[in-house]
Amino acid sequence: MTDELKNKRRVIKAALTRFENYFNLKKSLENLPFEEVEQLKNRLLKATTFLDDFNDVQMSIENLDPEFDKNFDSHSEQRENFENQFYRITSEAKKYLDNIITKQNAELNSQNVQQTGTDNNMTFASIKLPQINLPTFDGAHDQWLYFRDTFRSLIHNNNSLTSTQKFHYLRLSLRGIANETISSLEACDDNYQIAWNILQDRFENKPLLVNNHIKSIFNLPSLTKESHQGLRMLLDGVQKHINALKVLKLPTEHWDALIIHIITSKLDNATRRSWESTIFNTELPTYNELIDFLKEKCRILETIETNYISKSQKNYKNEPPLKRDFKTFLTTENKCSMCKGDHTIYNCTFFLSLSPTERFSDIKKKKFCINCLGSNHVTKDCKSSGCKKCGKIHHTLLHFNENPRTHDKVSTGIDTPSNSNTPLVSPSTSTTLTINNLSTNVALLSTANVNIYDSNGKLHSCRVLLDSGSQSNFISERLCDILHLTKEKTSFSVSGINQISEILKHKVIVKIRSATINYEAKLTCLVVPEITGNLPSVSFDHTLLNIPKHIQLADPNFNISKPIDLLIGADLFWELLSIGQIKLGTGLPILHKTKLGWIISGPIINNFHNKTTCHFNQNIEQQLHKFWEIEDFHKNKFLSTEESYCEQHYSKNTERNSDGRFIVKQPFKQSEDILGDSKNTAINRFLNLERRFEKNSNLKKEYQNFITEYQNLNHMTLANDQTDISGFFLPHHCVFKMDSTTTKLRVVFDGSSKSTSGYSLNDLLMVGPNVQDSLFNILTRFRFYPIVLSADIEKMYRQIYLHESQRHLQKILWRPDRNQDLLVYNLNTVTYGTASAAFLATRSLQEIGHLEANDNPNISDIILHDFYVDDLLTGGQTPQDVKELKDNLYKTLHKYGMNLRKWLSNDKSITADSDDIFISLDYDNQTKTLGLLWNSLSDSLQFNIKHEIPDKTTKRTILSSIAQIFDPMGLLTPVTMTAKIILQQLWKIKIDWDESIPADLHTSWSTYRTQLIQLNKLKIPRLVLCANAVEIQLHGFCDAAQTGYGACIFIRSSDAMGNVTSNLLCSKSRVSPLALNTIPRLELCGALLLAELMNSILNSTQFDIQSKVYWCDSTIVLSWLNTSPHLLKIFVANRVAQIQLLTNLKEWRYINTHNNPADLLTRGITPLTFIDTKIWFTGPSWLVSEEINWPHCKFNFSKEIDETELRNITAVHLIKNDLKENNILMLLENCSKFTKLCRILAYVLRFKTNIRKTKITHFSGPLSLDEISSALLS
Repeated sequence: MTDELKNKRRVIKAALTRFENYFNLKKSLENLPFEEVEQLKNRLLKATTFLDDFNDVQMSIENLDPEFDKNFDSHSEQRENFENQFYRITSEAKKYLDNIITKQNAELNSQNVQQTGTDNNMTFASIKLPQINLPTFDGAHDQWLYFRDTFRSLIHNNNSLTSTQKFHYLRLSLRGIANETISSLEACDDNYQIAWNILQDRFENKPLLVNNHIKSIFNLPSLTKESHQGLRMLLDGVQKHINALKVLKLPTEHWDALIIHIITSKLDNATRRSWESTIFNTELPTYNELIDFLKEKCRILETIETNYISKSQKNYKNEPPLKRDFKTFLTTENKCSMCKGDHTIYNCTFFLSLSPTERFSDIKKKKFCINCLGSNHVTKDCKSSGCKKCGKIHHTLLHFNENPRTHDKVSTGIDTPSNSNTPLVSPSTSTTLTINNLSTNVALLSTANVNIYDSNGKLHSCRVLLDSGSQSNFISERLCDILHLTKEKTSFSVSGINQISEILKHKVIVKIRSATINYEAKLTCLVVPEITGNLPSVSFDHTLLNIPKHIQLADPNFNISKPIDLLIGADLFWELLSIGQIKLGTGLPILHKTKLGWIISGPIINNFHNKTTCHFNQNIEQQLHKFWEIEDFHKNKFLSTEESYCEQHYSKNTERNSDGRFIVKQPFKQSEDILGDSKNTAINRFLNLERRFEKNSNLKKEYQNFITEYQNLNHMTLANDQTDISGFFLPHHCVFKMDSTTTKLRVVFDGSSKSTSGYSLNDLLMVGPNVQDSLFNILTRFRFYPIVLSADIEKMYRQIYLHESQRHLQKILWRPDRNQDLLVYNLNTVTYGTASAAFLATRSLQEIGHLEANDNPNISDIILHDFYVDDLLTGGQTPQDVKELKDNLYKTLHKYGMNLRKWLSNDKSITADSDDIFISLDYDNQTKTLGLLWNSLSDSLQFNIKHEIPDKTTKRTILSSIAQIFDPMGLLTPVTMTAKIILQQLWKIKIDWDESIPADLHTSWSTYRTQLIQLNKLKIPRLVLCANAVEIQLHGFCDAAQTGYGACIFIRSSDAMGNVTSNLLCSKSRVSPLALNTIPRLELCGALLLAELMNSILNSTQFDIQSKVYWCDSTIVLSWLNTSPHLLKIFVANRVAQIQLLTNLKEWRYINTHNNPADLLTRGITPLTFIDTKIWFTGPSWLVSEEINWPHCKFNFSKEIDETELRNITAVHLIKNDLKENNILMLLENCSKFTKLCRILAYVLRFKTNIRKTKITHFSGPLSLDEISSALLS
């Protein structure tokens, strides 16, 4: 089945390649004949279906692939290559066709112009006339006469065109039924007149045309009230159809009485009374008199309605602004008179950032009214009330007050919530939220993004407004033109607010497709110039709404003010609704599930201020990613193109100053020129910070001390030009780390803050690769040293200078007191919070290691391998060795401007000046539910458990708690495995993120969560070796169950006296895949995990390991390992081959399940049971005895093999032949690729065929799929 699908895929790819070859051939021609253009159009139309065909086949191949995970990169490459080729060639072909058609139309216009007289030529030479587009005809009988006459004058009677050219233009002009009428005719000279005659016979049906025009007159809409739009539409319709009947030679001049009766019966009562009042005698009125009356009536109504609108708008000017902003079909626009932005001056961030004195000065300079800040009158004529503070004639924002607190609060124009210091989320979650200031209460309307088909069946993205209160669907003229939809004439009166009505003349039928699920619907839409203004009326940051991240919004950018091009009314609205609703809170919008995705609508409370800013470091997804990263062990990683460029950029642009410090440049992936204005955002964030200072004087003091130190160390300097807004302004805030032994407060700079262009500094910077060893490897080595040492580099990032040419991209705002002006500073060093900071800092540390390799190889090795970011974990064999190591490390790093501090050791003689006992081994600075500590006094590893019970137990809170578990060595794997199993069960039952979990899972999780505190009692020895060890062995155990599989490794060491110890070194586990697998296959996965884990340890340590043993309790797995992989099925064979590559098969042994400590980590146990499980920490009891007492296998593995996993093998007999006597065998010998062989044979067969044919019928060009297939069969 898979081979058949692959053949289908090959056919599709070959078809696309043939189209590409055909197109390349045709576009190389200077003048493409008209018939060739038509053929290319048809081929392109067919080629547009290739991508859907390919995706269907590729999806089937992937679904049938038993090793999809392993082959994922290969499948992705197939898709990427095909999509790149498809979009490249189809876009090129479409662009080429558009250019050809435009050029041909231009030539036609030129020929038409040349047929005019000399005088006209002189006129055309001086005036650039617009291009004349060909008329179009879709088969509507009432359009035929117009099309016939226009086409005759432009094309049919143009003697400079050949018949083939006329045929081409005719086909370009036809749509729908009309095009199908002549679709069977080939484009040639003889067929043009035939085609034209067919159209005339089909559509120039005089009885039918007359009937349609008379019917249209009777079907004209009746008017219900006086309206110049409706009356004008009626007048135009009557004249159009009467004139058409005249062209058809009907005696309309004798129909006055009948026509007048029909028209007057459709007039509104007021207009009909006016008409009757004009008839003064007994003579019958004429048709022309009625037309003249209607024209005059239209003129009068247009004048009256125009004056009414002007008067209404004028009356509104002196009224105070409304407090609410509602969206209907009527829109208004507010422009700031200060910065010309889309907001009022009262909400202008630039204006509000000024002091009252500066505001007053600017208002006077611009000659605005100081009482209302308006620009259309002077202060003495202002009717607005005065200052709300003192009652005098000036605006409250211009009020002067000696009290700085009152002054500043008024100047911001924003009320600060009383609970601004209350955390909005739990400490474990972290992001940055900034909400734009909405000056009024706003109700969000439901919007969605859908795909909509154009006239050629191509999909376009479209933003839709869902309105259950609308009786019709609407589409904007802009979108209608983009889609090239065929408009049908109609006459439809649409009424809105205050009974303002408008007559719509066209409608279209559109087909939409959901962007989230497989759902399509057809709509009849009325065409309007514009549906509504941008929705919402003002953009805002939606993150404070706390929208669940797992749902798929119908409009992901619902908060950004953008146009609406389609309105879906009540006829489809209720069909779209699905079961599912989420209430975001009191006064907040509601999420509702639909077939288009989740829509959001409802009120936004008016206390969403743009000054309300909260910062948190990471979201749950990032924490979970970190959790799985810790659960995985370090493997060799290949650098991406971007990461390789970062390395080259660093090597090329890094230098050192006279103090020995590094000077680096940030690696950019995009030009800094695309950054917009970032100063206003920095101002807003800083003003919010100052309000926090007002409520917390200690915070202000510590923050000032931090900034003062920054200045004193020359890590930031005052900018030379205080008015320059170029570059990038970094907003800043503070975070607290209460367990820090040095600085509790740290100022963090936000490089991810967006500028007005939508880009942030971090968007433009490359992140760079991780150049240091993994934490797993560092901690593994840390447990081997008898004497250990830890320290960290003081302010490591800030010891590395940034090149002066890039410091304008690290501007900050600061002032010690609110009464002072805001000053601009440049940060001179690598800054925490920018995307490339970690790479630049750690790469500089690695550079020190490389520079010291020749003079200090031992120090170089430690710098290269024993630092994790800025933290050192290393050791030695004796106190004297470690003391010497400490001194040399300090001196070496000091040469490069880096200072080691916070020394800690298990030997107090080495760090006698340190009072610290504990050091956290969580170097990610995250708040953890379960954290790992090293107690230097007892030289043991301990765990710090925080017992926090959330208000509600949901999938989200469980995931958040699991993501915070920090156990990089896998010392608690049986406990963490229990959490993984609970999480997998939640995934199986497919409940929503914020939905309460079933009772049984709730009980399991609550018991587990409560017992975690018991792990605080654990003290695990850091040192895994016995004193003066002379022999070291690694013993690995693996196991699997239906719930999961895993591996653990123990260190067995002995001294010269024969004393033996055994200690757990590390472990890893995996939950079983949701797809069912047999236990033997899971056991094999456990064996592979053990082999990889053992290999990782061997590669990470420099200690001499005398021997290693792999223990497995599955005889089937051991029999597979003793079988050649080519005899096994793919799944088993691949894993067996990998294990055989990583291990020596003689080192594998059998163990029964009872003695296997890995059995604990496959099924998970509770924390209370775990702390009393001795076998997990020291291994089975026989492990410390002589090898003669170890378990010995008595099985014959060759008999234990699972025959269901053996591959069916078919024998193939080959007959040897002399290569010199067989050309085919020579080709087989010389061709390295099968595809190359097929193509060579195909060319040989083509040559054989061509020599038997005449030259005219020779095959040429690229090989076809049929030729390649024939070569394969041959």
